Amino acid sequence: MSYYTKITKAGLAAITAAMNNNTKVPITYMAFGDGNGLIPQPDENATSLVNEVYRVGLNKVEVHNKNPNWLVCEAIIPSAVGGFNIREVALFDNTGSKMLAVASYPPTYKPSVEEGAAKIQTIRIVIQVDNSGNFELIVDPDVVLATVQYVNDSFIKQNGISILDFGAQADYNVETGTGFNNIQALKQAVDRAKQLKRGVVYIPSGDYYFEIGPNDKVNLGSSGNGIRIIGDGRVATKLYVKATNLEDVFIEISAGSAHNTNRGWRSMSILGAKNNNNYGIWTQYNGSCFSQIDDFYIGGGFVGVDYLNGTGNGTFCEFNILSNGRLDQNQINRRYQVNGGDNSFHGNDIDLVQNQIKPSGIGVQINGITKPAYLYNQFWLEHYFGGDNCTMLELDNCNTDHLSGTLTREGAVIIKTKSAYTKFHFNGDLIGIVGSTVFDLDGSNETGFGKIVFNNISSLSNKNFNHSSLLNYRPSPFKLGHQDRHYNGMTEGIYKIGEGIGFHCYYTSIGFQFNKTLSGNVLDAIPAWNLNPNGNYLKGFSAEVTIANNTKSIALNDTEFYGPSLKLGSITYGRWSGLYMSGIDFTYNALYPHNSNVLTLGTSSNTIKDIYLNNAPTVISDERHKSDIQTIQDAVLDAWGKVDFQMYKLNAEIHEKGSENARYHFGVIAQRIIDAFESENLDWRNYGLLTYEEWDAIPEVLAKPEVLDENGEVIQNATEYQAPKNAGEIYMVRYEECFALEMAYQRRLLNTLLNPQ
Repeated sequence: MSYYTKITKAGLAAITAAMNNNTKVPITYMAFGDGNGLIPQPDENATSLVNEVYRVGLNKVEVHNKNPNWLVCEAIIPSAVGGFNIREVALFDNTGSKMLAVASYPPTYKPSVEEGAAKIQTIRIVIQVDNSGNFELIVDPDVVLATVQYVNDSFIKQNGISILDFGAQADYNVETGTGFNNIQALKQAVDRAKQLKRGVVYIPSGDYYFEIGPNDKVNLGSSGNGIRIIGDGRVATKLYVKATNLEDVFIEISAGSAHNTNRGWRSMSILGAKNNNNYGIWTQYNGSCFSQIDDFYIGGGFVGVDYLNGTGNGTFCEFNILSNGRLDQNQINRRYQVNGGDNSFHGNDIDLVQNQIKPSGIGVQINGITKPAYLYNQFWLEHYFGGDNCTMLELDNCNTDHLSGTLTREGAVIIKTKSAYTKFHFNGDLIGIVGSTVFDLDGSNETGFGKIVFNNISSLSNKNFNHSSLLNYRPSPFKLGHQDRHYNGMTEGIYKIGEGIGFHCYYTSIGFQFNKTLSGNVLDAIPAWNLNPNGNYLKGFSAEVTIANNTKSIALNDTEFYGPSLKLGSITYGRWSGLYMSGIDFTYNALYPHNSNVLTLGTSSNTIKDIYLNNAPTVISDERHKSDIQTIQDAVLDAWGKVDFQMYKLNAEIHEKGSENARYHFGVIAQRIIDAFESENLDWRNYGLLTYEEWDAIPEVLAKPEVLDENGEVIQNATEYQAPKNAGEIYMVRYEECFALEMAYQRRLLNTLLNPQ
């Protein structure tokens, strides 16, 4: 015989009313009956049980964890009540008179205390509904009962979740490599923490053993419901892991690009178990941001910490912090990899980390598989320990901008590139003792800059000069304060040949070019740009030219430049003092027009895309500069009250990025403001809220060189290319005035609510 639950007609009517009225169906009581000795079939017309023997208030109503349309109703029959069989169960509303659902139940005898076999009986029934959100539990305050699971959950919420609550054992034997496999206990603890939104799983001190395969990764949840695992310190709490496959993941922090999160772990060690053979990825960031690993020891795996952009376009690893710990002899201690995702690794700081490189292993690997990996705006304070064939950096298809900090090394290390595109520029020193730094490049060192550049050492300074008089010398940079010269650019450095022989030369992308022999030794240094013999052609190896600080001024003759007087300021103490133009001046700390309230930034048909400011704009609001000051008219506020804020996509962004990738923006629509003002008989042109502009078409002008006569005199000036532009018109709004009107409108509304007539 099957046992099932059926919603009664009264229950169906209550559900329908709740859905129509956006209310909830109150469920309060569960009734039990013996069916007069038979198991009755649930009847939708029933209004009561065949023979009710007991009724009690529900202690819990919840959605089933495997089906959102299953509603689990639970009641407890206390040990003092009994002496009857249960064959039928029903649910009643808060009045106790309306039976909402009825169920047949497997025959169960509830003994009484007098019979000597008293027990607490928990009864659960499941009903299927279209929307479980239309139900709520109404608790009878006179009866408070709880299951053991409920008590355990409440204890966990109050005191936190421990892996020991789920059967974990700290019994790993380092000598034999054996112990209880705790992987399920850890996964259950993390899943329970997600369910209860606790946020933290605690692993007490001890040695724990884990065996993992491809499906055993411990996922620390979503960005909005993330979990942090905390131990008793990296010396006290040790997790020994044995992986089945080379890249089996132990702890995974995935998804949530650009979102804040609670995810991460601290104060414990993750180590390879005996005979693990450097298998396993101990922690993997997969398109996630704002996680932290702190107070750690990670060793004996294939990859210690893995930063992976591998879940599709638009996913990236950014602003994850690795601090205060040791990466020890993983095959790859730290890896950055683009394999399907975005190229960006932004703000992933490394702070006070020891990087102990495994012999023939890698300290840091950066690998752009599907597109070049791009590391930028990061701080690294890291101490490397090298040795036999230890690769400190292995770089393939990657680029960097504004990595800063200090890297130290002890022992010999190799810095290796594996592709022509690769460049690694670090705005800080690489300082080392014992052994040397060897640059193993792919052989395509572009003219004008080094592939690997630190403030105090470069991949161009690792070989001796080849000239017979300089065999014992190599170009060695002075330690300077460096500054980026252009985007993705080489930082400036002064190189000297040997010690005290008096020849200094600059090496930059715009200074000198170092020539090499076939064997890779530096041969000589020549200027990277110069004038040809006729003095009318400037030849260089770079698109940029820097004028040295000995040049006092540059004059551009009016006649030659066919325009108003043009002056490019003057150079004082190595920097430009200013740029002076006919309507606006640039100085070292300001940009200002000659006349107030005249200059316009952009036009209605040539707008500026974005402006990035450190402070909000300051607007003159001096009473002495204003006339006809008055209270905002009610008609204006009434009109503004009809203006709705909207969300929309910009046509220009849809054209550039496509409809799916273009983002929504928020604001108001100019034409709808006009409609609102006109509905109140207001002329929108009388208010500075909106502006309307139109422009004429601009014809195309082709570029032409100047024409000279036989004496070299100009008889026709050169013309620059001018792109054509169609005639057009546009409406624009001044948002600061929109917000002022919105606040005035809300203030009036608030005054009306607080001071009713």
